[in-house]
Amino acid sequence: MRKTFSSSEVDKILEKIAPPLLESYPIQFRKVTEKTLSYHCDKLLEIESKRIFPIYPWIIGLDTFDLFFRANECVKGSILLAYGGYYNSALVLLRSVIELGCYIIYFKDHPVEYSWWKEKKDIGYSFNELIENYLFRLDFFDKFTITKRDGKKENILKNAIKTTYSDISLVIHGRWKSDKNILLLDYDEEQFQHWYYDFLKTMDIFNILILVGYWDKFEKEGREGIISSISDESLRGFFENNRAKPLITL
Repeated sequence: MRKTFSSSEVDKILEKIAPPLLESYPIQFRKVTEKTLSYHCDKLLEIESKRIFPIYPWIIGLDTFDLFFRANECVKGSILLAYGGYYNSALVLLRSVIELGCYIIYFKDHPVEYSWWKEKKDIGYSFNELIENYLFRLDFFDKFTITKRDGKKENILKNAIKTTYSDISLVIHGRWKSDKNILLLDYDEEQFQHWYYDFLKTMDIFNILILVGYWDKFEKEGREGIISSISDESLRGFFENNRAKPLITL
């Protein structure tokens, strides 16, 4: 039978291992949040508009609904942590959002593999292999391929996923120089801005993946609302210029 701890036992343990957590971190977290809001309160409205599309009824009926729910929770958690000064943890959650978006598309047509996933079994693809060997071999994602001036072809959605994911991973693994005192929880303009722009890119990626992957599920108004929220002009242009025919027709 699993042991449970009384509140007094928990307090005694925490007093031994983490007195700063008990005494100052909640207060300091609130102070950092207030400080961040004093500089970036206006960004909250923009963040909310791009955060994630509403949970439409058709999503609730999907087998993969729990993945949508997890992605939504990761986004909300990332916002909370970033505004409270926990920039590294906020970025960890953004990386999870990108992963979940890609796996949602894969599991859409692979229910057996999804059952394996839930049982913590190997589905046959690492995240990078999923990008290279599956996702961008689908016709509707291949439509984001452009020909550059030098004649080379580039899939701008694939490039956005790989560069954003790589950038976030570098920060998570400590390969990003900062003058911030890591022992002090405080507002840091450079790190907040870094998170903010990665947040915008992450939401572009996630929303485009779901919009294109489930295009027929959306009403026209819902599609246009997501398209208008896309920050990246080149990605938004694929929809506004109606370049993704015939699978995507506005």
